[in-house]
Amino acid sequence: MNAMWLAEPSQWLKSGLRIGAGLTIGSLAYSRVRHHLVYRRLLHGHCPCDWSATACSKVYVHRPEEESAVARIIRPAKDSPGSAMFFYIVGSSGCGKSTCVQWVCNQERSGCIYVTAHRKSNDFAGRLQDALLMLDNLPNPVRLIYDVALRIGHESAVEDAASSKLVACCQALKEAAEGYRRKCGRPAVLIIDSAELLAGQPALEELLEASRGWADQGLVRLVLVTSEDSFVKRLLDNTRCSVSGSHEVEDLNSGQALAFLQRRGLDGKACHELVNHAGGRCIELVAAVESLHNGQSMEDVKQLILSAAERLYQEAGLLDDTIHRKAGLRVVDALLRSPDRTVDFATWNRLVPNPKDKEALLSSNVFSMQHKHRRIGFDSRSVERYAQLHLKDVALSDAHCDCCA
Repeated sequence: MNAMWLAEPSQWLKSGLRIGAGLTIGSLAYSRVRHHLVYRRLLHGHCPCDWSATACSKVYVHRPEEESAVARIIRPAKDSPGSAMFFYIVGSSGCGKSTCVQWVCNQERSGCIYVTAHRKSNDFAGRLQDALLMLDNLPNPVRLIYDVALRIGHESAVEDAASSKLVACCQALKEAAEGYRRKCGRPAVLIIDSAELLAGQPALEELLEASRGWADQGLVRLVLVTSEDSFVKRLLDNTRCSVSGSHEVEDLNSGQALAFLQRRGLDGKACHELVNHAGGRCIELVAAVESLHNGQSMEDVKQLILSAAERLYQEAGLLDDTIHRKAGLRVVDALLRSPDRTVDFATWNRLVPNPKDKEALLSSNVFSMQHKHRRIGFDSRSVERYAQLHLKDVALSDAHCDCCA
């Protein structure tokens, strides 16, 4: 009996050693397969968008200057040295920046990983995992045990699991980028669209922390694509963040907008009427053309454009009694008085002295920061047109009252 009891620990030890050896071999095999898949993904690139000739002709307007500027950011030169933590591409919502980035990414392909951000860290980590072809459904045996223990031992298990998943993605990308740089002589590029959705999330801090190491070694270039000026400003105000390059995607100019509308079958008069109300904002032009093709009149379409602009003013709090209404209307008045419909930063700071008001107004889609020219202007032609038609007297009266006070 005693001999049997003494023999049992030996059997337990052998069983434990076999399990440990199996887990180790499984973990090594998993790591090798994962590295191979991520490396192949880098070689072929990833941009999950349909760019058939038909789709392009409907939604995309070629802008060689914009495409060249974006290409310089997401197409690093060979033997590029280490650089700053991140690059950014900014532009108003609906101006066509994401479409332009996707187009250039599809032209380049190799070395580019394109992923759209998400408000939830776990969902974003999952998207990045899918983009990298990580084996999420075939977890590392050692990592599986760790994740189970994590869920048992922590209340914040979901966030911890998301963090663990994101860290694994960053490490896998770094390892694959080392091989990619040896083969191709340049860094890989990770493009995160709608990056403002990551604001305030641990995922953003982890990405920026990883990008420091990537930048120092010249392995991965992090490119953030965003429509929120306040998000860019917060990143740039962070002394720990350094930016190496940026580009601001603007609306179509009048010639490009007219050419796009003519290609969609509109006559000259209709084209000029639409450009007068919507300017060169791609998303508004596409919606207007679809409405006209569906049988709506030009007057109805123009009213829809102005109604959408009115909703933006309401969401910004400029049509109600909000704390930043007066500051916002002072800016509207100054912009309407300006020949080029913009004001410089000094005027902006004088008109909106409160930092919270600045952030609230820039977070709306009424005003936007023109980084290239260092000025503030209306976010779109439709917003400007609404102010001309409906807010000119209100803004002037409010500004006059402030001066009298």
